[in-house]
Amino acid sequence: MESGNNSFKNLYSSTNEVQIIVAPSTSNTEEVASTSPSSTTPRTARDKFFKDVQYDKEKKRWSAECLLCETPKRVFDALGVTSNFNRHARDYHTQAFKLWLQELNEVKAMSSTNQKNKISQHFRKRNQASQHSAYHTTHPRQTELSTAIVNDLIIKLGLPLSIVERSAFINFMKTVDPKFSMTSRRTLNRTTIPSLYEKMHDRLKVFCSSATFLSLALDIWSDRRLRSFFAITG
Repeated sequence: MESGNNSFKNLYSSTNEVQIIVAPSTSNTEEVASTSPSSTTPRTARDKFFKDVQYDKEKKRWSAECLLCETPKRVFDALGVTSNFNRHARDYHTQAFKLWLQELNEVKAMSSTNQKNKISQHFRKRNQASQHSAYHTTHPRQTELSTAIVNDLIIKLGLPLSIVERSAFINFMKTVDPKFSMTSRRTLNRTTIPSLYEKMHDRLKVFCSSATFLSLALDIWSDRRLRSFFAITG
């Protein structure tokens, strides 16, 4: 029994010798906190200057104890409203309230700047991606689609040149091939169609010069204004 008591005493004495060592905070933690004010700055006066928030559902109000008052003081306000908390901090702890507002404004300004930078960066990347992914004007696929629009839609179907400016058709071509760059109406009118005309004209000249004989048909007609026209076909 005595040996048991002695062992208990030894255990108790050894327990008393245990020391609790509190490690100091590292500089890295302090740096993170200092570089991230938005994560530590309360957004409301209630969160900044009050503690022990209590809710009274029957009276639909809440209350909290001020952290800065020398004598304990509770402030009441309607549930979800913080105007009384703001008023108390502003009137009774003006200096601390102003410092908090200044810090909060800096955080908001920093957040707004970061948001604008993110938006600008997003559109910059989007524009760069679209520029890099678009076909070059001499790319075979670009030439194929441009030629098909002119030959099949404008010449054979008789659609107007303005079709290349309509948003519905542009969206359709993006669905067909997102890398395709739509040809402008100005380019069609001044370059593409005149070039096709010259090619066809040269082919007809070669064909006629090599033909042994020609068979021509003459068509004559007049419009409602009695203007006369004729056409020669071979």
